[in-house]
Amino acid sequence: MEERILAKSERLFVKYLDFTLIGYSWGKKGNPIALLIHGWEGQAGNFGALVSILLEKHYHVVAYDGPSHGNNRRKSTNMFEYADFISTRIKTHQPKLIISHSFGTVSTQLGLLKNPDFKLNQWIIITTPFSFKEFIFSINRKLGMSQKTLQKLSELIEKDANIPLEEINMETLCPKMNPIDSVVIVHSEDDKVLSFHDAERTSKCIDNSELIKLKNIGHYKILWSVELRNIINKKVNN
Repeated sequence: MEERILAKSERLFVKYLDFTLIGYSWGKKGNPIALLIHGWEGQAGNFGALVSILLEKHYHVVAYDGPSHGNNRRKSTNMFEYADFISTRIKTHQPKLIISHSFGTVSTQLGLLKNPDFKLNQWIIITTPFSFKEFIFSINRKLGMSQKTLQKLSELIEKDANIPLEEINMETLCPKMNPIDSVVIVHSEDDKVLSFHDAERTSKCIDNSELIKLKNIGHYKILWSVELRNIINKKVNN
């Protein structure tokens, strides 16, 4: 299904650092742009179920495979390099609408902060972490890393991000971004990857945001769910 949706797109090729990254666009150029931002280990095709809805709302839809993701060649990268790439796409496309998934939400947040003069009309967040440090520690609980390994990992992340690990959280980042007219957060209460509590706390950090709780839909299946399609159809501004 994802490949069929991508096959209907116009391909975009963008130079970023020493990557040539692949993008996809659908719809009439000149229409307001909807920028779709996938999560870590995701790809542009993950949003395939939403493209037709956005086209019906007269958006020009644009999505990219991040560095070392999707149809791009594999080489060393990190989430903060991805966030920097997203910042360049925000600057280039000036989207009216952004839809992000999972850790693509963090990349979007950091990308918006790198564009202080940009005003976003609407942001649809499909699952979100709250604190990067908490996420790392939750992985540690599952994997049982040594304290030395955990400390080294934390130092590497801070070096890549150029931000203290404690500051990579929605409570710190959200107040720094420009006001957004409409923010809708969609998260399943039984998400096994990111806790619904993350979405609750994130919602409290974003003024006038709306939190929609779904049930019995997985972290990845949510992207292709009827429930999400209905929400997008109802909530996305024309």
